[in-house]
Amino acid sequence: MLKKILLALGILTSVSMYAVPTLNVYDFEVKKDKEASYKTVIEDYVNKTMGTEQGVLGLFATTDDRDKLNSYVIEIYNDYLAFSNHTKNQTSADFKAMIPQIAEGNLNATDVEVQFAKDKKIEQNENTFAVYTVIEVKPENNTEFAEFIKNRAEASFNENGTLLVYVGTDRRSPNKWCVFEVFTDMDSYLNQRAASYSKNFITETKDMVISQKRAELQALKLINKGGLDYKKLY
Repeated sequence: MLKKILLALGILTSVSMYAVPTLNVYDFEVKKDKEASYKTVIEDYVNKTMGTEQGVLGLFATTDDRDKLNSYVIEIYNDYLAFSNHTKNQTSADFKAMIPQIAEGNLNATDVEVQFAKDKKIEQNENTFAVYTVIEVKPENNTEFAEFIKNRAEASFNENGTLLVYVGTDRRSPNKWCVFEVFTDMDSYLNQRAASYSKNFITETKDMVISQKRAELQALKLINKGGLDYKKLY
């Protein structure tokens, strides 16, 4: 009984002392004749947002390494209030107003409930490499899968070449897991994939996974504050 009480107190303390980060992912296709315009727009959006909003912990603009027209913008906030405030400001409104001019179709947004988020301060250069993965899990295996993927995220983050690991679930489809990772270079990413903990993760979860889609990304503009250290305890 005492152990349960102490555990409960530990959980309550963790929740009350630390804000729960909120993650948002935009993906869309850039028009073929608007690549240059898009790069100007997205750099302006990232710089202004990170320069003026205290509640934004990181903003990352990328394109698919295999198809430069597929764009991903990942944003992480201190909490949901910071995200809500961001959506109401002029910089966000200006960015969204530009989307119809530079993008094919709609701006797709995924609201992610963060389960694990740790990062180091990113010093972007030409070698910086990012990956965004969406894993759909059988609903009956979701709780068990959560422990496996958080353990794998922890092991990956502890590698010297890993700069950032964010893991969460799609709020509209909680059995869809979204994973965003940034590495110092391609070799660090390949080393992570070849590591025993990555191979064990694949073996341990293969019967839980319905589908997986991974996008290897070219970094356009990556800015974060660094030092984020969050792991959902329950």
